[in-house]
Amino acid sequence: DEAWQNLLPEEELTTVLTGRKERALLYAPVLVCTIDHMMAATETIRGGRYILPSLRLMSSDLVIDEIDDFTGSDLVAIGRLIYLAGMLGRKVMISSATIPPDLALAYFSAYQKGWQVFANSRFQGAYVTCGWMDEFKTELTTINASEDVAINYQMAHQLFIDKRVSKLKAEPVKRRGEIIPLSKPENATNQKIEFFAAIQQAILTKHQQHHEIDQTTGREVSFGVVRCANIQPCVQLTEYLLEATWPEDIDVRVMAYHSQQVLLLRHEQEQHLDQVLKRKIPVNDPQGAFHHPIIRQHLDSCNSKQLIFILVATPVEEVGRDHDFDWAVIEPSSYRSIIQLAGRVLRHRKRENNITEPNIALMQFNLKGLHNKEVAFNRPGFESQGKRFKLSTKNLSNLIDHDDQH
Repeated sequence: DEAWQNLLPEEELTTVLTGRKERALLYAPVLVCTIDHMMAATETIRGGRYILPSLRLMSSDLVIDEIDDFTGSDLVAIGRLIYLAGMLGRKVMISSATIPPDLALAYFSAYQKGWQVFANSRFQGAYVTCGWMDEFKTELTTINASEDVAINYQMAHQLFIDKRVSKLKAEPVKRRGEIIPLSKPENATNQKIEFFAAIQQAILTKHQQHHEIDQTTGREVSFGVVRCANIQPCVQLTEYLLEATWPEDIDVRVMAYHSQQVLLLRHEQEQHLDQVLKRKIPVNDPQGAFHHPIIRQHLDSCNSKQLIFILVATPVEEVGRDHDFDWAVIEPSSYRSIIQLAGRVLRHRKRENNITEPNIALMQFNLKGLHNKEVAFNRPGFESQGKRFKLSTKNLSNLIDHDDQH
């Protein structure tokens, strides 16, 4: 509050500064919030709700994480917010592992046009300095408004991507994918059961290929994730895996993780997962997750030679979760979902040699595709009703280049 003392006429803001949360939104040195708190700056339809976010944006740079997690009209609305930030002379950063080049260009164009208004109002040059950052380095390029802005931006963006790809290819291969073939039974009930059975078999295969040995008990242990597109199948698959028949020497521990969990339980669940799946192994703790007391209890009380920890999750696992799994089985919704979930496999641990056996299994169809739905990759996914965004096939074997799965 001291930084703003005597700068803002608070007596004029009594109708909007009504409580602690409103004061924090305006005065906090760094504000971390969901984007809906800021969208009112450009999307207000009632009263003076634009006032606080607009004042905040006048004095703050804007960072939007996982920018491509939004779709449709939300992306357009975020473009208006970025335009406003440029018009106010603020910096904007967007981040994600899966930003399409066209989306990056669209938001750069929105920012550049907003910045041009700001620069003209202050008789400044309308050039914009763009930065691209990854784990390797940072690239900076200045783009002048008097030149062909879009082409210059695209050239700089592509140059950065080309360098990034070449550096990634020089790294040891940590993830390989394979497509699990599926048949299409006539009966809808059989479709789901056979789909779940195929997932169970994929789990067994991935565990055999990518387990670790517990030094205390000698058991073969792995931590894996199964990604389901929707909540109901997530719960049903969890129940199926708990009740399923497993080989005699294999025991499993299964947990469902989705957004409709009771909030208190979800908090406890996420706290546990964050502890167990943080696989950044320190020097004095060579076994990492195996030393966690709850995991240790499972390992010591298990009667089987092999133990598989399975997290059955919806897309909540794809964004913002710093988890490290040994393997993943994915019901596909989009390229983006595949890439994001792949980022949770061997996320923390390094490999000196290439992974030879696939540690990511992609189901040939998702459940909607198995049920012959006309639109299968939506909610989540980018397919929509009508011809514009609808794929002619739901078969992943025809949608993905088999020679480019690692």
